[in-house]
Amino acid sequence: MRAELFISHKLGDIVGVLEAAYGENDPTARDESKLAREGVGSVAGMRYAGRAPGLIVMAWTRPGRVEIYVESSTGRLRVAGQKVWEVVRETGTELSPTLQSLILFDPDENDVVAEAAIGVRQRIVGDQLFVPIITGIVTVIVLVVALARGASQEFLYGSITALAVAILSLGRLAMILRSKELKWR
Repeated sequence: MRAELFISHKLGDIVGVLEAAYGENDPTARDESKLAREGVGSVAGMRYAGRAPGLIVMAWTRPGRVEIYVESSTGRLRVAGQKVWEVVRETGTELSPTLQSLILFDPDENDVVAEAAIGVRQRIVGDQLFVPIITGIVTVIVLVVALARGASQEFLYGSITALAVAILSLGRLAMILRSKELKWR
């Protein structure tokens, strides 16, 4: 099994970011990878192979895009994939990397085992924040119209709960986005 990261970035040397974190290109790391052993043709265009304790990190690059494959000998592949993304994001800031996809892939079954949710839309839906946020927006619209037409204070009091839940949900979404944690599904 392996983690596959697809990252877009400004033009520049993304391989240098990987070398800074995982050492210079190491042909022995490439040769020891399961991917290289099982599919010699798949490593032909590989621009980088490096290692960290328990990991082999390999990269294929095109202008403005990099595909990184991570193999782990110690398990915990989700953590390994996230860690590689964090390294690229934090040390390659001048390249403005953007994670397009992070999946755990089982080549034996040809199946995506898990996928990291990326972006605001996926986090709102995945963390079940959609309904409370939409309810809050609809409640504000109804309140504005009702109060403009002279609704009673009881109407306002009845709406406070929906507004409070929406505000809490927006606060939770802000915390999630600020933490930059990935949500797996």
